[in-house]
Amino acid sequence: MLESMSSDRFHPHLNSLISQALEHVGINPIGLRPSITFAILEGTRTHIDTWGLSNLNYNSPATDQTPFHLASLAKQICALVILIAENDGRLDLSDHLGRYIKRLPAVISAQKISDLLFHRGGVRDHWALATALGWRAGDRIDTSDVMRLVQNERTLNFEPGARFLYSNTGYVLLAELAAHLYKTPFDTLARQLVFAPANMPTASFHLSFGVPMLNRIVGYQLSSTDDQWTERDPPYAVAGATCLRASANDMMSFARALTSENVFPKAVLSKFNSSAEELGYFPQPYGFGQFILRDAASNGAYARHGGFDYGFNSVFLRHLRQPFAVFAASAASEPEIEVAADRVFRSLCGELLPTHAVVPAHRASSLTTRPELRPGCYRSKLGDDVRVIEKVGDNRFRLKWMQGFDLRPSATCWILDGTPWELRQAMDGTSITLENTVSGQQDQLDILPSQRSWEMPIDALFLNREHQAILRLTGGTSPNVKLSFAKGCEHTATAVSENLLVWDGGFWAEIYREAGEVVKLIVNHPRCLKVVFSRVSDVAGYQ
Repeated sequence: MLESMSSDRFHPHLNSLISQALEHVGINPIGLRPSITFAILEGTRTHIDTWGLSNLNYNSPATDQTPFHLASLAKQICALVILIAENDGRLDLSDHLGRYIKRLPAVISAQKISDLLFHRGGVRDHWALATALGWRAGDRIDTSDVMRLVQNERTLNFEPGARFLYSNTGYVLLAELAAHLYKTPFDTLARQLVFAPANMPTASFHLSFGVPMLNRIVGYQLSSTDDQWTERDPPYAVAGATCLRASANDMMSFARALTSENVFPKAVLSKFNSSAEELGYFPQPYGFGQFILRDAASNGAYARHGGFDYGFNSVFLRHLRQPFAVFAASAASEPEIEVAADRVFRSLCGELLPTHAVVPAHRASSLTTRPELRPGCYRSKLGDDVRVIEKVGDNRFRLKWMQGFDLRPSATCWILDGTPWELRQAMDGTSITLENTVSGQQDQLDILPSQRSWEMPIDALFLNREHQAILRLTGGTSPNVKLSFAKGCEHTATAVSENLLVWDGGFWAEIYREAGEVVKLIVNHPRCLKVVFSRVSDVAGYQ
């Protein structure tokens, strides 16, 4: 049995606080399991607990110096680099991207730097776009692949500035911009401008598949069939949006640096600790790679962002007025680690936090008993996207959006896109209300009527002309439709109606007909809308 490896113990109650939080969400950190870490900054002191093995094949224990893959926590580093570049006089946040990077498509060149930072540019997310075009799960993708996808883009999800929609591609473009301005590779630039000044010795961006990683933690997922751990490492080497690797000790140093007046310029930190709304851009809590939550009445203010990629989950929370920070990471595909970290953070900060930021672990649900949910396809009013709820066990449901998340029998909360959404209301199995317990935002999901009398082409070819992607649709009289892409990816979609297909990963396709014939499929994803496939008689010259 592996006990925790703790450093700098200074409060015995922290051990029980962390243990209770992990137990609350069903995570057992003890034993021969993948790595997990919990780090707390309280005043000038740090407490770090690390459990598990960095590699199950070699029985190598993880320590507070072992870097985790931190996924979207990379965006804070990227945003900080951009703010330092602005402070150096190299750019203005109101500038358009095309002023600095030439030969970009018009819709990308016209993007304002501020729109990209605040996820208001409408840029399609490259992971969703790649999957919509037939890339397979597990296919390697690096920054050059993302830029090739960007070069073919002629359409946005919406007009820039119209609304908030999280886009990884926007932060890849920001990393490219920073590298161009300083004429330095982004990984080197991040080390010079952030990691070295903040004393983060093991932090890095791993942006090459050909370069071995020393002291790395391997990501895993527990098989639902045989309870065995399966390696699930992120196949990414993408700057700006992800691929940050840092240890618990690094993140505590980063938290200290963000409260110091001697590491980063005051003007940079002032902006970095502000939301888009506070700076006069957009009415939203998202700021520079993080959510900023404030409440003047309770004197509370904190920054929060989570991250998830293949095999890894992480979250970083820090109070903006008090010297408190919590960092947690898991290499075992455990999104519940975020709820546990929220619980510990609130316990430390108490009433200094905004009242609407109370996470499900501390908030009495409006439901005295959780109602029986109705499996099926639902349309989201907030994002107008399609989500699927399926029953996967006794009183256990999975909300299939960008990936499957279970609603556990003892909880009323799903972790979606890095933040907890709590079930607030269910009406006769036809409509449910979810609330984001970080931002207070609500969404209503209405069930879509299921129709089984439909006809689809037995075998039809479709072409996306922007990216020269080929899709074969095989239908028939069954509600199941087979989608086969030229790149080798295959999906089994369900026809919810004669005009709507849905399949795993949060994808749905609107079906357009002329004279009864299917002529067009418009593939959608919450972060990638309106990828058009038009029917063609053959694909000669396109393969």
